Amino acid sequence: MNRRSLTALAGAVMLLSSVIPAPVFAAAPQRPQLPQSARDLKVDKPVRGTDGVRPTVLAASLRGAVGQRDVIIRLSQKPSATVKGAANQKAQNNKVKSQQAGFVGRADKAARSFTVLGQASTTLNAVAARVDAASLN
Repeated sequence: MNRRSLTALAGAVMLLSSVIPAPVFAAAPQRPQLPQSARDLKVDKPVRGTDGVRPTVLAASLRGAVGQRDVIIRLSQKPSATVKGAANQKAQNNKVKSQQAGFVGRADKAARSFTVLGQASTTLNAVAARVDAASLN
């Protein structure tokens, strides 16, 4: 090799060695940490639809409870994410919303105090509510 080619090759190697290692050896970005209050809410193992949860059974922590309680009421229609296809999901979502509206209407009449805190329809068909514990029995 002649001197000019060797110098060009050495310059290229030096240039590449100064540019390439920076992204290769860069530290992975830190994932943001959840606040402790959110970490305390994490369940031990994932909950699946096949876990045998019976929707008609009142949670043990609510039996004999008094005062206002925040509860999640799971309804029977499948959530919209469980069906395939955009049109089918939209139709299922309408069924879920209709079932939730009917439930909320009946619960308003049956419970002394019933306040809807939120509703879920995509991955879970449920209504979150604040209700007087006496009306749960």
